[in-house]
Amino acid sequence: MRLNLFAELIGDHPIDTYTATDLQAFIDLIKYWLLFCTEN
Repeated sequence: MRLNLFAELIGDHPIDTYTATDLQAFIDLIKYWLLFCTEN
């Protein structure tokens, strides 16, 4: 499930093409998603 979520949010690329920016974007999206889920 976590892998699918990552691919859905960031995109499905070969593993060696992800950058630090991609990983930071994933972290930011997860933080927003968790905040949204706990408020509702």
